[in-house]
Parts: sequence; structure tokens; C-alpha cells
Amino acid sequence: MAKPLRLGLGACIIQSEYGYSDEELTLQIQEGAYLQYFCGYREYDDIKPPFDTSLMVYFRKRLTSEVLGEINEMIIAKAQLLKKEAPKKDNDDDDEPGNGGTYNRRRHLRPIPNTRRTPRCSMRRGNAQRKCTRQEKSSLALIGKRRTRNI
Repeated sequence: MAKPLRLGLGACIIQSEYGYSDEELTLQIQEGAYLQYFCGYREYDDIKPPFDTSLMVYFRKRLTSEVLGEINEMIIAKAQLLKKEAPKKDNDDDDEPGNGGTYNRRRHLRPIPNTRRTPRCSMRRGNAQRKCTRQEKSSLALIGKRRTRNI
């Protein structure tokens, strides 16, 4: 069964980058979601290996340094073309009011008031629990009464 060029190219790049053997490479691609995505998989599949380890010999024979150089040139040309076509942003627009591109987190995120607070002594930390003060005990009793009334 024929394998896509992206799988073979991705496998060769991963192998040259990390120095895996052919067997290690197939296992790493099988177990790694990021490596599968890099090789062109649409979804994660860890059940079957991506290819037989003997196919790496054919990938290396077909993807010579000249072919890899041509692919690299095509990628660079496409990136330069996209860079030229991208619309340039003009940041000199003084017509629109704004805050100058800054984001104030405290201003946008307001705390939600907690109307039903529990005293600290009722919160457990591990197995230890601190002793309640009189005021906290009375507030616990009030909370208990409110709960029984609402039921």
C-alpha cells in the first residue's frame, strides 16, 4: 500500500532530528500524537504502527538530499508569497478610541460576590482541621439553621 509523501518526509525529518533507529521511529510516531500530526494524520491512532520499519529504506532512497532541497525551496517560496500577500496593518489609526493595545485584567475581571461563605474552620486541609473560634461556631450554627429551613 502506498504511503503519502508527508508521512515519509515527516518520518525522515523526525529521524534526522532525534536520531532514532527505524524501529524506534515507528514506535515514537505510533505513540506520539504530535508526531502523528506532523506526519499528516487526521486523528490519533495508537493501535497499529504507521508503517513497516523496512519502508524507511525506501523513504531514504526516494527522498534524497536533492529532493529534500527542492521541497525546502518550494516551502520557502510559498512562505514568501504568503508574506507578500498578507495585508499590512496600519497602526496609525487615531480615529478609533481605544486603550493603546493594553489589556487590564483587573478591570475586565470583577470578582463575583460570595453570598454564602463557609468559615475557615469547616474547610479541611489534609486530615488536620483547625479548631473553630466562638464566632465561627455561631456562624456554622446559623448556616445549619438556614439549611434546615430551606428544606
